[in-house]
Amino acid sequence: MQSIQEHEKTQETLALLKILAMGEQEISVGKTITSKEVFSGAEKLIDNSYPGHK
Repeated sequence: MQSIQEHEKTQETLALLKILAMGEQEISVGKTITSKEVFSGAEKLIDNSYPGHK
């Protein structure tokens, strides 16, 4: 039997493993973007969420 904390840790670990597997699958089919595209998208999200933050 697991404690609540152990169960939560197990669930978090499983969620991270699922995310990792999804990422590996996307890479294997060529569904990738460059780091420049990632940072550009992040900047747009920040600009839209926090106008005037600069």
